[in-house]
Amino acid sequence: MKWSLQQLKKINSFPHAFSTTFDLSALVEVKEDVYGVNPVNVSGNITRIDDETYQFDFNIDCVLSMACSLTLDPVDYHMNEDFSEVYSTKDNEDWYKIEKNTIDLFEMVWSNVIMNLPIRVVREDAYEILASRGITLEQDNQE
Repeated sequence: MKWSLQQLKKINSFPHAFSTTFDLSALVEVKEDVYGVNPVNVSGNITRIDDETYQFDFNIDCVLSMACSLTLDPVDYHMNEDFSEVYSTKDNEDWYKIEKNTIDLFEMVWSNVIMNLPIRVVREDAYEILASRGITLEQDNQE
């Protein structure tokens, strides 16, 4: 889903709601600890700050299959996060610069999923699985 500045300027009522689903299966090729990703549901609102500046408030909801940090077996990780980003043709260090007169929601979602992947996921039964394999670790009290 992409919007040109001309399309955004034609919208008469704000906030303007949007909803879509993306296939981010290419994540599997980019991140070795991601085994798979279900369709990514994205919904949110666009708010006009001025004729060249727009705020996107959106939610990303998906389930990723990731490698357990202890067993390397798959574990489901549910990502349900809210994000807010501002895009503008004006230079501002706190905003994203609109390049080529277009705002691409796919790029927003892709970058936010990548940046918000957990560093470590652990299966609930990871220590039992390791024990069945003859491996004993001290359990981390933070889990």
